[in-house]
Amino acid sequence: MGQRDDARFRHQRGQVLAHGFAFVSAYSSATIHEAQGRLGALESAIKPVDHRMSLCGPAFTLQRAPRDNLMLQTAIGYARPGDVIVVSAGAYEEAGSFGDALANACRAKGLGGLITDTGVRDTEDLRALGFPVFSRSISIKGTVKETVGPMCEPVTVGGVLVRPGDVMRADADGVVVVRREDAAEVATASQERAGARGGRLHRRVPGGPNRRRDVRSRAAADVERARDRGRVTRRPAARHVAYRRAARRPARGRPCRSPRARVGVRPVSGKRSPDRPGCPRAT
Repeated sequence: MGQRDDARFRHQRGQVLAHGFAFVSAYSSATIHEAQGRLGALESAIKPVDHRMSLCGPAFTLQRAPRDNLMLQTAIGYARPGDVIVVSAGAYEEAGSFGDALANACRAKGLGGLITDTGVRDTEDLRALGFPVFSRSISIKGTVKETVGPMCEPVTVGGVLVRPGDVMRADADGVVVVRREDAAEVATASQERAGARGGRLHRRVPGGPNRRRDVRSRAAADVERARDRGRVTRRPAARHVAYRRAARRPARGRPCRSPRARVGVRPVSGKRSPDRPGCPRAT
């Protein structure tokens, strides 16, 4: 990349900063994708090495040959702190073109992360290092350093066109790209969508997810009120079960004709008969 190209990328990056890409990082990739009309989502095969990884920053694009990471090493030298390196390598999965050595170099320069449509390796070290890496695959196969390719040019990654300076937002759910000129508008739309969704979640809908819990609470309240009046000693649902069980038991001595005494329901009126305990005296 020549001096003129370097100056052009600095200008594009300044435009992104001016449009407030930092506000985009406050929202998830799914919210941003929906807020901008369900556009910009990369293929779902591109996933983070660790589900806790997340990134947001301007794209530093490059294109390289499969199984060749020469341009990736070059891009790390040219990228600026906060940049997200976006690599297009023809969706070749059988190559581990990024590992712990390059991740340490990226951390030393303060880069924002890596998004590639090829494979990476040394995943345990990447997780321990905490550098955000999103890749299509994990492969231990090595690469060469032979082919020169373009940098800071529009590339296609995960089926989506990514230009230098576009905002990349990635988290555990996926990766989404926001056009640099639309960053401020998308941030506002994401804020409105997040606020509206939060209001719907806290609103109580009759017959919705809380219906079963509401029914249980109303039944419990009815039982408590009846118990306070001295009419029941157990829940109504258990009363019928206890009655059926009592009806199947063999009688001991003289059977009691009152099923209410068997289920533990206190009689409303009448006294207990001395000759037949548990049965109310007929009035």
